[in-house]
Amino acid sequence: MSAPPVGALRRAAVLGSGVMGAQIAAQLANQGVEVELLDVAAGPGEPPDAVARRGLGRLREMSPAPLFGPECAARIRPGSLDHDLGRLAGVDWVIEAIVEQLEPKRALWARAAAAAGPQALLSTNTSGLSVAAIAQALPAEARARFVGVHLFNPPRYLHLVEVVPQPEAAPAYVERAAVWASRDLGKGVVVCRDTPNFIANRVGVFGMLETLRAMTDLGLRPEEVDAATGEAIGHPASATFRTLDVVGLDVAVQVADNLVGRLADPAEREAFAVPALLRRLVARGSLGRKTDAGLYRRIPGASGRAAWEVVDPDTLDYRPQAVRPAPALQAARREERLAVRLGAIAFADEPAGRLVWRVLSRTALYAAACADEMAAGDLDLIDRAMRWGYGWQLGPFEALRALGADRVRERLAAEGATIPGRLDAWLDAGAAGGAMPAGGRGAVVWTAPSATLRDVGDEVALLELHPDKAAIGPDLIATLHRAAREVATGWRGLVLVAPGPERFLVGANLALVLMAAQDGNFDLIGDQVEALQSVYLELKYLPRPVVAAPLGLTLGGGAELVLHADGIVTGDELYVGQVEVGAGLIPAGGGTKELLLRALAPLAPDLAWNPALAAGAAPAAVGSALFADPAPFVARLFQTIALARVSRSATEARRLGFLGPADEVVRNVDDLVGRARARVVALAAAGYRPPARLRLAAPGREVRALLDVAVDGMVRSRLASGHDARIARALAHVLTGGDVAMGTERTEADWLALEREAFLSLCGEAKSQARMEHILRTGRPLRN
Repeated sequence: MSAPPVGALRRAAVLGSGVMGAQIAAQLANQGVEVELLDVAAGPGEPPDAVARRGLGRLREMSPAPLFGPECAARIRPGSLDHDLGRLAGVDWVIEAIVEQLEPKRALWARAAAAAGPQALLSTNTSGLSVAAIAQALPAEARARFVGVHLFNPPRYLHLVEVVPQPEAAPAYVERAAVWASRDLGKGVVVCRDTPNFIANRVGVFGMLETLRAMTDLGLRPEEVDAATGEAIGHPASATFRTLDVVGLDVAVQVADNLVGRLADPAEREAFAVPALLRRLVARGSLGRKTDAGLYRRIPGASGRAAWEVVDPDTLDYRPQAVRPAPALQAARREERLAVRLGAIAFADEPAGRLVWRVLSRTALYAAACADEMAAGDLDLIDRAMRWGYGWQLGPFEALRALGADRVRERLAAEGATIPGRLDAWLDAGAAGGAMPAGGRGAVVWTAPSATLRDVGDEVALLELHPDKAAIGPDLIATLHRAAREVATGWRGLVLVAPGPERFLVGANLALVLMAAQDGNFDLIGDQVEALQSVYLELKYLPRPVVAAPLGLTLGGGAELVLHADGIVTGDELYVGQVEVGAGLIPAGGGTKELLLRALAPLAPDLAWNPALAAGAAPAAVGSALFADPAPFVARLFQTIALARVSRSATEARRLGFLGPADEVVRNVDDLVGRARARVVALAAAGYRPPARLRLAAPGREVRALLDVAVDGMVRSRLASGHDARIARALAHVLTGGDVAMGTERTEADWLALEREAFLSLCGEAKSQARMEHILRTGRPLRN
């Protein structure tokens, strides 16, 4: 008889309100869980819960933000471990997250286990201590409910959770921990063994220490190591040493020392010996970002923008960064395919190439040697842990496979290294590059430079936008047309997605727009804008349902593509916005039109998402009902676009109007493609018909006059420049339907023509061209 399904997680308690404990509480609250946040009692003269209150207060100041929005903090109730342990009796899950030391954890659990309810899941968030050793402080009955649950920092943003059973844990409670972490917190779960530092930190710290040793052996500088071990090889942009500074050098030393203290093999202990450079930096208090100095030092700039110097490993003095050009790295930057780029770097006969090969190969060999101990021999589990916990695009074994099994064997043999049999067999299995992090992407139907069409089953097509082609240009427009034509006749519907969580689509190719504007080739710009509008309309009115599944950065034309879909399925981390004003322009792919429909929806509840004139209805009748008072709705939308607001979560995206009531936010992004496909299937099964052609009553010049007054006030108050006002008035003209009276009927073509005209007019402005040039050069908007 199968066990009953794991119930929903409703209430939790977090013990410890430090950096990690408070953020765990925030992530629970983000997902709708009521949280008790308890810490030691405050000193004399303060309320007992003052320490926990301070931890809660820090959440509002942290960057990146741990909370989806300020309303989530209301779900967290601070308290004292001395006065409020009785609150544990009513919670489903107790998570301890105090100092990473065995005896304080044992002492706390000796008290907390007795206070918790008899069915509650009990867990420690240790990053590497023995879960079994901590469990010895609990009564025997409580040990059956005690599991290690290691969330990675920052818990909102890193996908990995390591679930670590100890010998006395009941399988039902191990399952409960895994289900709640995956289903209710939206995390990628790996169940690993109770070994020193579990999987991700053991492998990751080995790789970091190996990188430090290789830097010394190859005579490289820290900034040169970071240039070679970041995005060039599919690792985060913070690479090795910037990541160390973010984590904290003292934390890294503590993790390595913990490993040395718990490992039996002398050779393995030597591999985790902390280099003198880190010891010396920690001894003088240079701990990384939290002290503004570690391997890098922050130097405040005159303009308010910080500069960074790097430590000299020999003298420990800080100096300006000086990266000597590495030919392999320079050539690799032009290669979009990670597997090809990785091979070009790792097999290059130069210091950067030798560094990358040494770190990748030795890390993979070490992980394979420890696979039985850490992960019951499951190499895929280790790869997932490193992708989810460290942000690597490829796990250590996937990276070797991407380099080519034969080339890897040949070089390792030449170096006298032995490949473990399990890894040797694994290298021959599957395609180069390994599995997609999101999974479930299906077989390739065809591929183009900007996107790949896949068959994801149920007669549903998936168009996967290529991240290295995230700017919209002629190729993507042509590819979208091609996909639309094929789906219209041969599929039940279409899902739009990007392969990773960092970005979906970031708008038009601004460099091409600027070049054409500076050449005075406005016909070319107009043709491209019209082509973009045309393909978005084709997708909107396709006879098959289209569901967009964006994650990460979804800006400008990317937001407009999503807005034209029949539905949206997304994850919590959705950063969507119409940001064109930052480049001196306004949206021109139908974004103002689609957002206006959503903004005015409250005025036409019977028409739900489409406050357009009902087919055949008299414009005056519908217009009078629709526009009882449109000004507040239009004004809010005007601010959203004029201030280039970008959501910091899906929750905020809904508030800004980019998501509607029927759009879905999945907690676990691994479910994204499956849920989007299911949405397509459901729409098709319900007899999908495309929406009626749009006819909308314009807000008109009466509302525009109110917006103009607001713009004039900002200029007088010096909150906006003259050119800011020029852009804002162009936006107001489009949003209100042009120079017409309130209630005047406007077709979709009318709205698109207004967008196009305003966009072209601003392209001709010298100050808009200066803004485009500045944002391309610096990545920051220019106020001129």
